[in-house]
Amino acid sequence: MTETQTQRPSLNSFELVTIAALRARQLLEGCVPRVEGSDKPARRALQEVLAGVVTKLEDQPAAEAAAGAEATFEALGEDTPPEQVQ
Repeated sequence: MTETQTQRPSLNSFELVTIAALRARQLLEGCVPRVEGSDKPARRALQEVLAGVVTKLEDQPAAEAAAGAEATFEALGEDTPPEQVQ
């Protein structure tokens, strides 16, 4: 059994592929890889997910997400979030 197999996150195959695909896109856009491995972005992304250094964010209820966005804009000195500007 390899180190990657012992640390495998508990994801179903759909989540694993989706997270790896999103991370591969980030790597293609210039993000810094978090693990040593393949030069190919798709393979490196999969290695990162399997190593547990890239994980999914848990869903937040809409009210909490909106409150967090407002707090962020207040901290930045902005009056309203851009999607609410008319």
